[in-house]
Amino acid sequence: MGGKAASKIIGTPSFDHMKSQKVSIGNRKKNLPIYSSYKLNSMEQTIPKTNKKVLQFVENVILVWLDSSLEKQTESNKSLINQFYRVTGIVKTFSNVNECFNFINSIEYEKIFLIVSGSLGRQISPLIENLDQLYSTYIFCGNQASHEEWSKQYKKIKSIHTKIKELCDAVKKDIRHYDRSITPISILPLSSIIELNDSNKDFINLQMVKSILISIEYDKKYRREFINYARQFYLNNEQQLNLIDKLDDNYSLHTPIWWYTRKCCLYSMLRKAFYYQNFEVIYKLAFFIRDLHKDIKKSHLQAHSHQHRAIIVYRATSMTNLYYSNIT
Repeated sequence: MGGKAASKIIGTPSFDHMKSQKVSIGNRKKNLPIYSSYKLNSMEQTIPKTNKKVLQFVENVILVWLDSSLEKQTESNKSLINQFYRVTGIVKTFSNVNECFNFINSIEYEKIFLIVSGSLGRQISPLIENLDQLYSTYIFCGNQASHEEWSKQYKKIKSIHTKIKELCDAVKKDIRHYDRSITPISILPLSSIIELNDSNKDFINLQMVKSILISIEYDKKYRREFINYARQFYLNNEQQLNLIDKLDDNYSLHTPIWWYTRKCCLYSMLRKAFYYQNFEVIYKLAFFIRDLHKDIKKSHLQAHSHQHRAIIVYRATSMTNLYYSNIT
């Protein structure tokens, strides 16, 4: 592992910049940004003021690849990175164990899916096994048998792979499972309206913000601001950049529901923004929130006028019997 340590953030601004913008987990719902510069006077009365911004990665998952071969930019490595982009939108690469550990250890909000070579996997696994932010580890090597024994002692090492397709399929499956497990569902029982706890206050706060956002008219400049904002997070991700270009060029050709159900940044960014109450991202997406609300309302009215037709109103989520009983 000699030589100069190398690391690179793929598809996102520098980590140091992002880290400087974070607030602690305990305060993230109390210290919410305010957009007085945008003259949203009603929102100013709703969102508490703060000097800090909650700025993180725009997705819930970060795929980290640790391999000593990443010290050099080869065509083979570029090809692998492009394939990892088909798994998830944010990819972080390292060739140095210490820098990789420091990055993983500093993550507060997202889950890490680590792909690591066999030799470096031996070194980093004892350091990260008990970190909450690490969801799972995958060994990517040339000799599976040589790593089967030692890897058994680490529960977060999910599998060992020698073929890239099998590796990507395994990671994609686990990311999908995790992503569905964290889908937020807010339920406010009638009995709780009088006595509001912090959770219910958050719910009502979001409802007030939503009401403000959907009452404002947005011109094309708001979509342009979002497009530019999204491009900076997926700077080296050609697949996402192509989707963002299509969103920019063809937004009016499809319904907001259609865009929301595509595999593009709108869904992941909006979902995470509401989950963490990241009002910076919510404001950037305000034009789409309004359009989506109108489209859902339109679909609901159409369904009522044609009751023989079924309409699906959920996306990538499930609901327990307890949740269902609370809302029926």
